Amino acid sequence: MTGSIAPSGAALSRALTRHVQPGSPHQPRAVLEVGPGTGAVTRHLAQRLGPNDTLELVEANRPFVDHLAAALRHDARLAAIAPRTRLHHGLIQDQQLGHYDHIVCGLPFANFPPSQIEAVVRQLLASLRPGGRRVRGES
Repeated sequence: MTGSIAPSGAALSRALTRHVQPGSPHQPRAVLEVGPGTGAVTRHLAQRLGPNDTLELVEANRPFVDHLAAALRHDARLAAIAPRTRLHHGLIQDQQLGHYDHIVCGLPFANFPPSQIEAVVRQLLASLRPGGRRVRGES
């Protein structure tokens, strides 16, 4: 359920969010983060969301979901986007995904069998809007 012994650092968080340019109130975007862990990358995404952008987080690890839920209430960086954020507990394969302009994936693919990786990547690509961006890294 956990692919790393430490949260993503600032350099990795910046790299994973670099294609999510600060949003415009005139063009709302939908952003999906898969495997947010404790929210290190999420905090960087929060800075790049426009006032009408939405964020969905999908996390399989229950303690991380609980941590993120508390952070969305109490961490000023995340509380600002909490009304536009949906947090889902479970595997990405079990989610009914929408369509997204940006997908940031922090899943530890090195821990998964090839067939599972292929299924997840297919699912994520099917959820990416035409012209959308996906960024993958391992947290």
